Amino acid sequence: MFRTLLFDPNAFFADNPWADDFMAAVGAVAVVAVSAVVNLLLMGVVLAWKIDATTTQNGRTVSFDSILWDVLVGQLFLVFFSMFIGWVIVAGMVHIGSKLADGDGNFTDSLTVTAWGMVPTVFTAFLATASVFIALQGEPTVTSIGQLTALVSRLEGGAGIFGIVVPLISAVWQGYIWSFGIKHVHSLKLDTAMGVAGIIAVIFFIFSVI
Repeated sequence: MFRTLLFDPNAFFADNPWADDFMAAVGAVAVVAVSAVVNLLLMGVVLAWKIDATTTQNGRTVSFDSILWDVLVGQLFLVFFSMFIGWVIVAGMVHIGSKLADGDGNFTDSLTVTAWGMVPTVFTAFLATASVFIALQGEPTVTSIGQLTALVSRLEGGAGIFGIVVPLISAVWQGYIWSFGIKHVHSLKLDTAMGVAGIIAVIFFIFSVI
């Protein structure tokens, strides 16, 4: 099913009974949210692997990797629920765009289409983490604040191309799926559906890189 969704969304939305199943779509968003949490934890593992620096807090020595983990763990619930918030926001854009293009269907249909279009982010998020891992290869272990600052600077420069390419892949892939979903669910011509999905994908890309 997921292979068809990712690589032949026209067939998925035309033939698969799950394509218009709202609860299945909710499940897809849940998978995306869980993968985002797992990816955040993996990012923590990747970064902590290179950090062996310490600092002093309240008179005691604290390692930077423990501070890093405290910050990441504190973000887990936010990351999880932000996927659902983002889902509703993007679905609103899909619905408004489809209605402006004289499409039919209701908001639940837009939520369903949007959910299926989010699935590629499961893969592109891990690709982003992999790009950071690759950028860290050959880097010395960080043992001071100065080295940590320098490492962050090098990562921003070395992984910069990935910071553009990965969100671009994600936006194009999602726009591809949304196009056929909007076509089938909101009864629009493909070129019109692609226009609606394309605008949303561009907005998604811009917010991903700023």
